[in-house]
Amino acid sequence: MGTASSFRRPPVKWRKQRWAVAEQDEKANEKTTERCRHQGYQVQEQELQKMADKSRKVGWPTIKRDIGAEFFDQVTADIK
Repeated sequence: MGTASSFRRPPVKWRKQRWAVAEQDEKANEKTTERCRHQGYQVQEQELQKMADKSRKVGWPTIKRDIGAEFFDQVTADIK
């Protein structure tokens, strides 16, 4: 029946169908992208500060552990 290679390559029918609709899908994706560019959200200073505080509290300890305290402190010295 099937071999391991059948899991690596999509079936011929699926590949043909994918290419048949690729151009149409791409046009739809471009329209969506263009539409989203015009919908923005202005982040308020208070919200930005809240995100920064959470990043420093939650993310920074993990990064510091992963890359080492000395290097982390050098990189973040100007942004603390």
